[in-house]
Amino acid sequence: MKLAYRYLFGNFIRPWTYVFAGFCIVAVLVDLFGTFGEFMETGTGAGNVLAYYAMLLPTYFPYIFPISVLLALLYALWSLGKNSEIIALRACGFSMWQIASPFVAAGLAASLLLLAINEVFNPFASYWTRQFREAQGEDGGGYLAHNLTHKNVAGHRLWTTASLDVRASEGYAMEGVDLFQQRPDGSDEYRLHAAHARWMENGYWWFGGATIRYYDASNNPTGPAESASYFDTAEITERPADFIEEIKDPDNSELSARDIWKFLATHDISEDARTRRMVDFHSRLAAPWMCLIAVLLGIPFGMRTARRGMGIGIVMALLTFFGYYVFMAMGLALGKDRAIYAWIDRTFSDPPLALEVLAFLAGWFPAIFFLFLALFMLRRQQ
Repeated sequence: MKLAYRYLFGNFIRPWTYVFAGFCIVAVLVDLFGTFGEFMETGTGAGNVLAYYAMLLPTYFPYIFPISVLLALLYALWSLGKNSEIIALRACGFSMWQIASPFVAAGLAASLLLLAINEVFNPFASYWTRQFREAQGEDGGGYLAHNLTHKNVAGHRLWTTASLDVRASEGYAMEGVDLFQQRPDGSDEYRLHAAHARWMENGYWWFGGATIRYYDASNNPTGPAESASYFDTAEITERPADFIEEIKDPDNSELSARDIWKFLATHDISEDARTRRMVDFHSRLAAPWMCLIAVLLGIPFGMRTARRGMGIGIVMALLTFFGYYVFMAMGLALGKDRAIYAWIDRTFSDPPLALEVLAFLAGWFPAIFFLFLALFMLRRQQ
C-alpha cells in the first residue's frame, strides 16, 4: 500500500513542480515588464534587481500555490484515468478516499507551508519591496515616514514625530519628536520635545535638543521646562519595530495575522477600525487553506476528467476555483463596509459582538462554503 501511495504522490508532485515553476516565471515577467524601465532609468544594479525579485516572488505564492495544486491534481488524475490505473486500484480494493489521501496530504502540507510563509516571511517581503520601489532615484526619500503617531496603551505613552527613517543603518532617526508620558488615570507626568532622536545599539532611544516639562496629577506644570543637549531613559520600552508597524499597509499584506492581533491588543481604536482590522485578521488565517480546498474540489472534477477527458473537468474546476476568489473579494468588501456597520449599530442590541461575528464571516465564509461544497461533491462521487 505504501508503494501505491508513493506512486500516486509522484504522479502529483512532478506536474506540480512544472506548473509551479511556470507560474513563478510568469509572475516575475509580468512585474518586470512594468518595472524594467524604472530600473534602467534609476541605474539599479543587477544584484539589487535579483534581490528585489527574490523578495517579491514569495508574495505571489498565495495565488500561485492553490492554482498550481489544482492543475497538477487534475493532470495527475487525468493521467491515471487515461491509463486505467484508477480502475486497477479500485479492483485491488482501494477506496476512493485511499486513492485521494496522498493528494489530500499534499494539499494540507501546501496550506500549512503557505500559512507559515504568510505569517513569517511575506509581511516583511511586501514591506521591503514597497520601500525598495519608493526609494529608487529619490536619494533615500522613500525610506522616510512622515507625521507618524504611536500610542503605547500599556506604557501610557503617546508619540508624535515629523519624520522617521526606517533604515537600521541610520539608527531609525526621528525628527521633530513629541513624547507624552501619562499616568494610569490619563494625566500627564511629563512632556518631552526633541529636535531629533536615534535608536542606540544598547537598546534605548537617545533624544537630542531636548526640552522636558513635568506635571502634577491635575495636569499643572510643576516648574519651567528643562532644556538638555540630550535625554535618554531605559524606562521607554518602545522599539523601532513598534513604529514601523504603524506605517505598514494591512491591505497590501504587510501585516501578518499575528501583527494585526498585536496591534489590536496594544491600540485603543474605534469599533469600526477594529472590525476592519479583524476582517483582515480572519482573512489572513483563512486564505492559505485554499490549497487544501482546491484539492478537495479537484478530486471529484479530476475523477470526471479521468473518465470523460480533461476539457470539461478543468473548465468546471477553474470556474469553481475562481468563484472562491469572487466570494473572498465580496466578503472583504462587505466586511469593511461602513454602511453595514451603521445598520448593525441600529439593529442589534450588542453591536460589538455583531461586528465580531461579521468580521469572522467576512474572513472565513468563502473557505467554509467551498469546503462544504467540496465535501458534498466528494460524497456524491463516492
